[in-house]
Amino acid sequence: MRFVAVAVVAVVAAGCAHLPEAEAVRRAEVLGAAIYEQDKVSAVATDVALGAGLLAGVHEPAGWVTMPTATGGQVDFVAGHDGAYVVTARVVFERQPDGKMKVEPAAIDAQPLTGEERARFLASRTALAHPLPACPGPINPVVLPATLIGEQGWLVYLLPAQAKREELPIALRRFHVSADGTTVLDAQPLTRSCAVLQLGGGAVGLVITHALSDTPMEHHVYANLATHLSLTVLAQSMFFSTGMVIWRIDDGHVTKVK
Repeated sequence: MRFVAVAVVAVVAAGCAHLPEAEAVRRAEVLGAAIYEQDKVSAVATDVALGAGLLAGVHEPAGWVTMPTATGGQVDFVAGHDGAYVVTARVVFERQPDGKMKVEPAAIDAQPLTGEERARFLASRTALAHPLPACPGPINPVVLPATLIGEQGWLVYLLPAQAKREELPIALRRFHVSADGTTVLDAQPLTRSCAVLQLGGGAVGLVITHALSDTPMEHHVYANLATHLSLTVLAQSMFFSTGMVIWRIDDGHVTKVK
């Protein structure tokens, strides 16, 4: 099938450290895939919990925290209780021998958050309390270990919720939060405007201009995986560039075109 560019979105972002090209590409692939996977698991868990009636009538709902496990993962839904955060519902994902994922929802009797789970949840709350310009509407947090980029603490991404099937907001905001989840160490909007990809009209590919760096970033890989569409990034850094570089992203893998 001939590639067709069917949407062009101008994206301008704040500054960041200049990484060697290969390292920047690898970082974008790893972080973009991790954002996509956690966001997808959280969305499925929310649908399952709602369908099971586990979130109805919860007093002081406060959000959720997504944790990896040895056999899959779990999403705990959190509420305020006597001045503390507790788990009131849980959805467990367990990979079966045949490769399929078993999903089990369960009600939890006000179990306190502890250890890493508490730190992850607090990191998301801390980031949500420090808004940066982005799209209006609900926000879905994704919390990743900052060890993915060789740092301590947490990387918190705030994703605008997708309200329409034919539109995907990609104005992600990234926070580096301390290991205890209470302090923002760094904050960066990955776009200055509310960048939204238009997916209607039988789109088979997307084109984005990018002025933050000469390589794609994690939100580009996330967008490729979330839309299942080939994504071309026309990158020309307003900080370090020597000219426009063209990249293509397919199935989460970044390839230099020109």
